[in-house]
Amino acid sequence: MSAELILLSAVLVGVPISLKYVLAFEMRNLVSLMKSRERELAGLNAKLSALDREYDVVISAAEQVRDRQKWAASPEHEVAFPAAKALAESWDAQKYDVVGEDVV
Repeated sequence: MSAELILLSAVLVGVPISLKYVLAFEMRNLVSLMKSRERELAGLNAKLSALDREYDVVISAAEQVRDRQKWAASPEHEVAFPAAKALAESWDAQKYDVVGEDVV
């Protein structure tokens, strides 16, 4: 009877201790998995914010193109462009010295 009692108490003590270690190892694995998922989520969040910024840049560029198209089609452009073109071509003929190429 006493041998059975000793074995029964060993089992009753051993099972909770074994269960504790199994749960501890499982918890460690779950925490490790959760941390890796958090890192993955942070990377995805960074990509999402980069895509949002890229979207804003593309929308801004499209608006600038539309504004330039409107300007090119305006009557003011028809007057200003030939004058600006003539001015730019006249500067080429003046042959200004470039700073750094001058002999002092």
